[in-house]
Amino acid sequence: MGSALSLNTVTVKEKWGLAECIEGCARHAIEGISPWRDVLHAMGVAAAARQIRDAGLTVTGLCRGGMFPAPDAAGRAAAIEDNLRAIEEAIPSTPPASSWSAAACPPARKTSPARGP
Repeated sequence: MGSALSLNTVTVKEKWGLAECIEGCARHAIEGISPWRDVLHAMGVAAAARQIRDAGLTVTGLCRGGMFPAPDAAGRAAAIEDNLRAIEEAIPSTPPASSWSAAACPPARKTSPARGP
């Protein structure tokens, strides 16, 4: 039986880029990896997907999307577009799930629109 571990790349962000994370997982028999989008972008989505597959790793998640709150319609539209890009980025590596971090309200707002001021 293999490892039940998965490395979330943010935990080693100060020391390793995505290439080192992939190599480290393979070297230490950690079968899963959950890259954050910034390191995925730094390597390139296609190159990262290829290297992850070649190392025999399973993508357990793609971190971080979901920041929908914005102080205005333009900011919300940009957030929605960014989340759509995150979904497209997930397709080459076929993770079973993505991690979405959601904020309750934009910085200038203290209550949700549904609850009122």
